[in-house]
Amino acid sequence: MAVDYGVYLVTDSTPAILGTRGLAHVVEAALRGGASVVQYRDKSGAHEAVVQTARELHALTQRFGVPLLVNDRVAVAVAVGCEGVHLGQGDMAPAQARRMLGPGKIIGVTAGSAAEAIAACEAGADYIGIGAVFATPTAGATSVRRDAVKTLLSAGHFAVIKGNASELLTVLGAAASTAAAQRGVDSTAVLATPQRAALVRALARQRRCVALLTGATDLLSHGRRTVRVDNGHALLGAVTGTGCTLGTTVSAMVAAYAPDPLAAAVAGTVMFGVAAEMAAARSDVRGPGTFVPAFIDELYGIRRATAEGDLRWLAMAKVQAVEVEDEA
Repeated sequence: MAVDYGVYLVTDSTPAILGTRGLAHVVEAALRGGASVVQYRDKSGAHEAVVQTARELHALTQRFGVPLLVNDRVAVAVAVGCEGVHLGQGDMAPAQARRMLGPGKIIGVTAGSAAEAIAACEAGADYIGIGAVFATPTAGATSVRRDAVKTLLSAGHFAVIKGNASELLTVLGAAASTAAAQRGVDSTAVLATPQRAALVRALARQRRCVALLTGATDLLSHGRRTVRVDNGHALLGAVTGTGCTLGTTVSAMVAAYAPDPLAAAVAGTVMFGVAAEMAAARSDVRGPGTFVPAFIDELYGIRRATAEGDLRWLAMAKVQAVEVEDEA
């Protein structure tokens, strides 16, 4: 079986996650949605019960032509005859698991360092699972990132440049050639609102574009006018990819209303934030996991309503002009 690790589902059998739903029901929904690998994780259940559940899940995954891996419990994988296992650093050694499973089975190993990854590969792991990855506040100041930014900026004009404070500082400093001028980029970029407003206006003037600085309060400028948008919800920061989604939303708005990129970018930012507020207020949203589909639905609903001339969502807009003082 050729394995596609593109959408890798790791199950969670705890009541806080499942609620009243059955695990098989959740897994089947994920398979219908495109999950390409399923890892069954239950480290504390009784052997017989775990084997029974694994068999039920395996019957499902086989119907969809998707491999089922069992976390840690190699004996369960052997009993069920599923496609393999996933092992942590404190679990059975990969070599021993291979002896129990036989050739042709998948063995994945979690690695938290380069040394662990190399050791797992040498032990015969078929794939490596990387643990938590954290963004670094100075990543934008690496020479590779700075060179990439310079290359992009020299290639043409950008209608909108979006990023957090550190990222926009990187873009603003890309024209600098001295190490001293770059020191500001090597910061955590914890800026007060007046500083953030000055930054976004400075970048807009330098690049002759609309600059969008994201955060709890979003700031936008085209060099002459600067505005703040206070729409949004804290749950946006609890899930991955919302910044990219905002970029897509703003891009669509600017493409639809090219004559005034600032107005278009503000509209996209407001629409995005209002959708988040509407999603978070729904009774079926209990946290980040249920927020994401609700947010997508609300964003879709606002787009459809707007296309039909229904602009009531604009009543929720929180937009204010910002006065930016010129440096003495």
